[in-house]
Amino acid sequence: MTQEGASGGKALDTTEGQAVYNPLTLAVYDLFVTHFTNYFIWKCPCRHIQAMFQNNSTDRHLDVGVGTGYYLKNLTWPQGVEITLMDMNDASLKAAAKVLRGHKTTGVQSDIYQRCEVLKDRFKSISANFLLHCLPGTMVDKTVVIKNLVDMLQPGGILFGSTVLSDTAGHGPVSRRLMALYNRKGIFGNSQDTQAGLKAALGQHLEDVDIKIIGCVALFTGRKK
Repeated sequence: MTQEGASGGKALDTTEGQAVYNPLTLAVYDLFVTHFTNYFIWKCPCRHIQAMFQNNSTDRHLDVGVGTGYYLKNLTWPQGVEITLMDMNDASLKAAAKVLRGHKTTGVQSDIYQRCEVLKDRFKSISANFLLHCLPGTMVDKTVVIKNLVDMLQPGGILFGSTVLSDTAGHGPVSRRLMALYNRKGIFGNSQDTQAGLKAALGQHLEDVDIKIIGCVALFTGRKK
């Protein structure tokens, strides 16, 4: 799907970042990305992200950009949890729903650059894990995404997530080459994503914003104003 850039630039194609996810790539995603790449390339072992999920997820939760559902699967959920899964990619939605059998789940196939009025003010917590760096545009453009996420939170609800930034001290030659390759292929869109830009974007719509840098990755949380 194509969206106009918030900064007035060329239209943003949001299909490339999610097109790589198909049943074949999802079958090896946890091994290659969640464990190997996170640990050895981005230098952010998955235990840090898992802890972020465990500390911030509630009984009315939305996960956006679901991947395989790895972190959701490994959570200790509260009783009566309602989990909503949102992604443009149907294969990802099916994969995540499969590992969450036994919980009440709802799938929503949607582009997060578009507002979702039907889910306005619905959730106590929203996770956006490894989402922002897969989206096209600058961090100014991605402020629209943050606004759309926050709109779906109840007052005082928490938004949390992680993203690979371009300017962290954790980058080395290998991570920079891989990030550049992913940007050329359209899998990533983070060549201009900085810690300062992320903080400014989150601060427009959230309070109590906290950003923790581990390796090349920013883990962030904030509450709806």
